Amino acid sequence: MQVNDPPVPRRRCSSRWRAGERVQPGIAARLPRKTTAAGALVRNSEGLILFLEAVYKPTLEIPGGVTEFDESPLESVRREAREEIGIDI
Repeated sequence: MQVNDPPVPRRRCSSRWRAGERVQPGIAARLPRKTTAAGALVRNSEGLILFLEAVYKPTLEIPGGVTEFDESPLESVRREAREEIGIDI
């Protein structure tokens, strides 16, 4: 770097410490670490797709939902299908 070169822009530090004090974490740090969901596309022998009519929203949906902390998406969709429509996948 020469004396007359323009200053190099500084990158923001990713540290959460500033002048000896802890900086409050942003919204991402307060959200759950795992936010995944799973859904099942269920068809009958004629190829028709099963849709659910939820009482709490105006749109149709497929069986499924958000995964619990300790389950995989496959385990989640199996649990949700049993809970919502009583079938084992």
